[in-house]
Amino acid sequence: MMNSSAIKDAAERLNRAVRSLEGSLEPLLAKVKESERAQDKLQEFESDRARLVSDLDDCKAKEAEFLKREQEFSRLARESQAELDEVISQVMDALGGGD
Repeated sequence: MMNSSAIKDAAERLNRAVRSLEGSLEPLLAKVKESERAQDKLQEFESDRARLVSDLDDCKAKEAEFLKREQEFSRLARESQAELDEVISQVMDALGGGD
């Protein structure tokens, strides 16, 4: 059986070894936490990217609709202008000023 001095020495060595192990693990744990934060940020960026892609698709669809409406308005404006020109010409002819 070991004497109390030997047990005390063994306990102190064990405590030093545990503290040394804890000291060695602290930087590793810090890196793990940093990696987890980076992963969280990456997931946020991916989520933001997906939202932005969806927003861009919506904007492109709206742009296409606006372009379609603009073309329709332009066509209607040309037709209206042609009709106005015809009416003005007829009025001028009726007033005798279309010579």
